[in-house]
Amino acid sequence: MPSIVDDYPWVAHRRGVIYDALHDFVGPDGYRLSDRIWRAEAVTRNKIDELLAYHIRNGTSAVDIAKELEAFLKRERAGILTKKPYGRWGSYDARRLARTEITAALGRGTIAAAQANPFVEKIEWALSPNRTGEWDCNCEANAEASPYDVNDVPAYPDHPH
Repeated sequence: MPSIVDDYPWVAHRRGVIYDALHDFVGPDGYRLSDRIWRAEAVTRNKIDELLAYHIRNGTSAVDIAKELEAFLKRERAGILTKKPYGRWGSYDARRLARTEITAALGRGTIAAAQANPFVEKIEWALSPNRTGEWDCNCEANAEASPYDVNDVPAYPDHPH
C-alpha cells in the first residue's frame, strides 16, 4: 500500500512526524513566497523548518509560533502587522506561515490516516464556506474533481492561507 511519502516525495520525516515546508509554492510572479519575506539562507531555512516541525508536533498555537518566527523576517517585513484573526497585533507574514503550515500538517495527517484505514477509499476536497472572491489557485477544480482515491489526492493546501 503506497504511503503519503510515495505520493508526496518532498516530505521530510522528522522524528516520526511528516513535515513539508511550503518552499515549493511559486506565486503568479514567479517568486517563491519564502524568498520574499524570509532571510532564506540554507541555515536559516533549516532553523525555520525545525522550529515549525517542533511546534506543530507539540500543538503550539499559530500566534505563539508566529511570535518565534518574527526573528527570521527580513528587516523591511518586520513592520507589516495585523491583528486579524486573533484580535492582537503581530507579524502578518509570520502568522500567515504559521497558519499555513498548521493547515498543511492537518491535511497531510488526514491523508495519512485515510491511507492507513482499510475502510476509507475516497477523500473529499471541500471549499471553505467563508471563501469569497477570485483566487489564483486550483481549489475550485480540486473540489469539482472530488472525491479522490486516497492515493491520488492533490497536494494540500494548494496555496498559502
